[in-house]
Amino acid sequence: VSLNTLVFGDSGERKSKTDEFFTGPLRAWDAAQKAANQPHVDSYDLAMDAWNSEREGITAKIKELAKANKSAEPEKERLMAMQKSKPEMPRIPRLIYGDVTSEELGYALAKRYPIAAVASAEGGRVFGGHSMQGDAAMRSMAMFNALWSGESIDSDRRTTESWSVTGARCAMNIQIQPHTIREFNRASKGQARGTGLFARFLIAWPESTQGTRKEDDRHHDPG
Repeated sequence: VSLNTLVFGDSGERKSKTDEFFTGPLRAWDAAQKAANQPHVDSYDLAMDAWNSEREGITAKIKELAKANKSAEPEKERLMAMQKSKPEMPRIPRLIYGDVTSEELGYALAKRYPIAAVASAEGGRVFGGHSMQGDAAMRSMAMFNALWSGESIDSDRRTTESWSVTGARCAMNIQIQPHTIREFNRASKGQARGTGLFARFLIAWPESTQGTRKEDDRHHDPG
């Protein structure tokens, strides 16, 4: 279920233990999927090495013919045919992400597996990460909002591979210390509330379970 949850808890509230209880089986499933699919990844890597080597050979031949003012049409046709036979990256299931940028998450949903959950018992890694600072914060919040709504997302880049996400499912389950979220709100000038990101979260602040320990200041004579 694609739910966004945000739980406040001070240090010592056993946030990590709670996270482990809920996400432990999912992390174990992730590890099992990675191990089971490793042969497919190895085969893909080898196929890509061979494909890149052949492509480099053809492009080098085209440059050589161009310098000699000779036709390179056969080589160009081979290059176009090669593009159609480019090896496809295997889609390895992975559900849990922690310290991940919005760009990395979007790429993973588009190219690897269309289901994910950003889960962390240390929410400062999420809200204090690179993608939640400065100009990148607004783009990240917009992407998380779109993922929550099930909208399509496109990323067109000149220097990196473009990607498109359609019909993906993404949940966010974050535990965080109250002062950390206050600092994030101050640094981002309330953008998370203004963009509607926090409105998409179920927010809880449970009563502390640490208990209290009273200190007795009275002097006790050890004798």
